[in-house]
Amino acid sequence: MLQPLGIKLIFTWKAAVIATAVVGFPLMVRSIRTGMEAIDERLIQASRTLGAGWLDTIITVILPLSFPAVIAGSVLMFARGLGEFGATIIVAGNIPGVTQTIPLAIYEYVSSPSGDEVAVALCLVSITISVAVLIFHEWLGRRIVRVG
Repeated sequence: MLQPLGIKLIFTWKAAVIATAVVGFPLMVRSIRTGMEAIDERLIQASRTLGAGWLDTIITVILPLSFPAVIAGSVLMFARGLGEFGATIIVAGNIPGVTQTIPLAIYEYVSSPSGDEVAVALCLVSITISVAVLIFHEWLGRRIVRVG
């Protein structure tokens, strides 16, 4: 459908990004929705009573109060994306240097007779990235609580 427009998507890095985003997006939406539902309705009513329009209320009340949920959802989506395998291999393939992600590379190296060491190294890289993101998330969460 996109080829007549000159857009090539399948088996490109863009397809890998879209596949990862589509699979992880529900986690982000759920987290943001939960965060927004937890906002005290009285704060929204107070802003409206003080003359703020809906856009002002969204910008000055709802978005700042739901920012931690946006961060949490983003981290969940990123973590889900780190392990994404199925959707990525279907729409982006497993082209080394182009669309190969860490899980796809691990799969490829485990499937080869002498690739165990590289697969373990890639697992360690993935774990290191995950721990770094977790530490960053915790640091950011504490910083938001202190500022807020």
